[in-house]
Amino acid sequence: MMKRLTTLAGAAVVLVLCGGVSATVLHVPGEYGTIQEGIDTAVDGDTVLVADGTYTGDGNRDIDFSGKAIVVMSENGPELTTVDCEGDSLDPHRGFFFGTGETSASVLQGFTITNGWESGGGILCWQSSPTIFGNTFIANATDFRGGGILCQNASPVIAGNVFTGNSAMASGGRGGGIHCSSGASPAIVGNEILANTAVYGGGISSNNASVAVLGNTMLGNTAEFEGGAIYCKGSTMSVTNCILRGDSAGIGYEISMADGSALVVRYSDLEGGAGAIYVPPGCVLHWGVGNIDEDPMFVLAEMGDYRLIWDSPCVDTGHPDSLDPDSTRSDMGAHYFDQEDYVTLYLTPMNTEVAPGGTLEVTYTAINRWSFPVTYWALSEAILPNTHTRTVMGPDRYTLWPHAWGQQLITHEVPLIAEPGLYQYRARIGVPPNTLYDIDTFRLWVVEP
Repeated sequence: MMKRLTTLAGAAVVLVLCGGVSATVLHVPGEYGTIQEGIDTAVDGDTVLVADGTYTGDGNRDIDFSGKAIVVMSENGPELTTVDCEGDSLDPHRGFFFGTGETSASVLQGFTITNGWESGGGILCWQSSPTIFGNTFIANATDFRGGGILCQNASPVIAGNVFTGNSAMASGGRGGGIHCSSGASPAIVGNEILANTAVYGGGISSNNASVAVLGNTMLGNTAEFEGGAIYCKGSTMSVTNCILRGDSAGIGYEISMADGSALVVRYSDLEGGAGAIYVPPGCVLHWGVGNIDEDPMFVLAEMGDYRLIWDSPCVDTGHPDSLDPDSTRSDMGAHYFDQEDYVTLYLTPMNTEVAPGGTLEVTYTAINRWSFPVTYWALSEAILPNTHTRTVMGPDRYTLWPHAWGQQLITHEVPLIAEPGLYQYRARIGVPPNTLYDIDTFRLWVVEP
């Protein structure tokens, strides 16, 4: 599914990446056997480009940027490129380390980082300010601080990532997803932070830090003691344009404060409203304007599709002084509703791995914002591993009523002769021959039975 960042801050990250393409591209593993070898060879301004695959072992974990202003990125995104740290309590490892004064010109983009076991199981940022963009952190753990990312006296931009299933569950562990401490001042922008666990701060925790939490979707995080989504201790924090729902804790099931913290919450959707925040004596909560407690109306939450339906109360209700990339008022959450299209298509796959002879199920969501009925044709295609394209459905004719949306589950039988490999599923809606309303895509694997 195409991911759309919520804020101009998120869009700025993309511009940084585009502007930072180097004169030299170093290929891993084509030219250099490990990611670390590529980094060690690179100089400021270079790009280390990592091919699809799963990277393990020395040189592909505990990876050190060594202070270099370089871009380390995957060729085709986190679905296809994994750093597997293979860490555990007896043999701890993390994914990446920034600890030599890196700046925003040090960019990490497009990896799945998993099975780290360390404080900062995915990434440790120490006295550095890198850009961490478009990665997936899954099943990283620590017995202390920061299952996904640990920021110590650091000011990274953490934007457009997914944090899920990370944990900090022992020794008073804090920040299943992200922990910020020792004067850290990160910007946490446009991330999905889902189903992480900790003793304090299932999603995010802070201690003696100044944290900006902007345009994130935080769901289903759990803290054993305090702060299901966020734990704010001895810190200043702003929460703006965020969705926090379905989180749980013994105290402060969405947010818990401690030790003289100051927290500003505005233009956000919090389940339970201000009552979901624990504010002990000595702490200050500024419950600002624009907050709501309403169903955000995700496209298909049960399948992990947290994009917004047009009727969502989170559309155009974010901070009025910030704009989404379509130049409309900002939305709440990690995904904005693109209003450049008056007819919108979303695809949500029920599964992204299927064997020959198996069944692929896809939910189509179509939205009509016009004040009149719209008739359109839908055409769906599979792009094969050899890049050939095959039509799998349509063109079929549909009509949507004014200001309406609908969903339909489409089922495809995968041919027994389908070649195993990576496919792309693409659907388009419009009026032949020249009018295209919208297009959406996702990747799937056809695997050996």
